[in-house]
Amino acid sequence: MKYLAGVAAAVCLVVTPAHAATPPAHRPPMAGTHSQLTAVRLRPARDSIRIVFVVQGPIRYASTRTARPARITIDILQTTISPLLTHREILSEHPALIRILLARSAGSTRVTLDLAAAGSYSIYRAAASSQLVVDIKTIAGEAAAGTVPLPPPVPPTPSVHIESAPSTVRPPSVEPESERPATVRIPWVARRPDVGEFTAALSLPRGSTRGRLPSA
Repeated sequence: MKYLAGVAAAVCLVVTPAHAATPPAHRPPMAGTHSQLTAVRLRPARDSIRIVFVVQGPIRYASTRTARPARITIDILQTTISPLLTHREILSEHPALIRILLARSAGSTRVTLDLAAAGSYSIYRAAASSQLVVDIKTIAGEAAAGTVPLPPPVPPTPSVHIESAPSTVRPPSVEPESERPATVRIPWVARRPDVGEFTAALSLPRGSTRGRLPSA
């Protein structure tokens, strides 16, 4: 019995160190928390355009808009770009959008939308899908729909009426044309003298012999 007890103790001494030296089991690394942008789709309409970003994984984003230059910048946080998405610049012929630029920025994906005649926009995550949607309206479409705010009316300029001082100069009287006397001009026409005018001037009194011719 003592022999068996000694053998068992020796076996324990040999096995215990060997078990202690065994390295712990290898744990597989945890999956990365970054999402991935896999596709960009354009859906143009007459008065608007929709841009759809397909993302695998959770979507977290931040967006800003500037007037000069006219663009919308979207940072899709903790998201990489799929190697299959080789086109990092997408051109557009829509009136509201010029192009889309994709770039990596500090562990996130930056999307730049260069705008043309763009009006209001909205950005949201599509329900029950891994899609980030951007809707951009055109200025002409909003004006036709009457959603563009009109500028405030300009107040009318008050008119100033200046009265002139009464004049002391009496205006000349003007006679009406109907009351003026009509002037008739008769042209002078030369006439032949009458012999009687001369004989009347040369007649003598009765009984006077002056200038009388003697009778035969």
